[in-house]
Amino acid sequence: MEGRASKGKENTMTSPESSMVSEDLRPYVELPGSPPTSAGVYDTLRGGKDNFGGDRATAEQLTEIIPELPELARANRQFLIESVETLARMEMRWFLDLGSGLPSNSPAKDDLHRVAQRIVPDTRFVYVDNNPNVAAHGRALLATNDLVRVVEADVRNTTTLLQHPDIEALRSGGKPGAVIAGALLHFMPDDEPRRILTTLREWMPEDSHLVLSHACPGAMSKEDLEKATAAYVAADVQIYPRPMEEIVGLFDGFEALEPGVVPLEPHRPRRTNAPVTQSGHFVGGIAVLRNR
Repeated sequence: MEGRASKGKENTMTSPESSMVSEDLRPYVELPGSPPTSAGVYDTLRGGKDNFGGDRATAEQLTEIIPELPELARANRQFLIESVETLARMEMRWFLDLGSGLPSNSPAKDDLHRVAQRIVPDTRFVYVDNNPNVAAHGRALLATNDLVRVVEADVRNTTTLLQHPDIEALRSGGKPGAVIAGALLHFMPDDEPRRILTTLREWMPEDSHLVLSHACPGAMSKEDLEKATAAYVAADVQIYPRPMEEIVGLFDGFEALEPGVVPLEPHRPRRTNAPVTQSGHFVGGIAVLRNR
């Protein structure tokens, strides 16, 4: 299959800034008073180990309000895994994972770069996270994989982000790839998600794909929604769950693949007409950029 060539100079990302482990490497350990983070809370909910006490406390609060939330978080992760598998088989040769959290590079883990590279070994992957501890530790973990980079950046500064040499290198050959915004944009207020996606859409080569999942309040009561939002605020994280129609609108300018933009339910991560849970859920979809 085209794109399965062995590693060579044309397949590696060679910016001096990214070809070495950060000199400011900090061990990924809990410091006294470490605040919870959205990535740590999400990792806790899906049963991961890259989280701290504050993350676990916030996750426990949220689970009291939405008991099935850990299952929903795992369904969201399974959706991302299946999306990467699908797109790797469709010959997407690079992936940009925004708000990624900490990769492990362990064969026993479901890191998305491993999912893609099991299918096409020379797939290029860039993880982006705004947590300096996560980025530094991620670079150390992945230092032996020439096709994977970890970039510390704020996705909201989208234009600056896309000028990063490791990210510019992804589309240097003009081949289509995939941008992943998994459980990310619900931390952005108002029209910020649309602004971010518009900039990304203009940057992406034609026939590239977008993978997006987003929190939806579903049939949550106003009281429970306020409690869940307050739990995040207490962790110094603001969350903005959006109704289904607004999430569908985030895909404007893209053509959704089947089964469309649908709720991601436990044990049924992507199916048409999945029922809406009574206490909130994730919504997700894959879409392609065509005919600009």
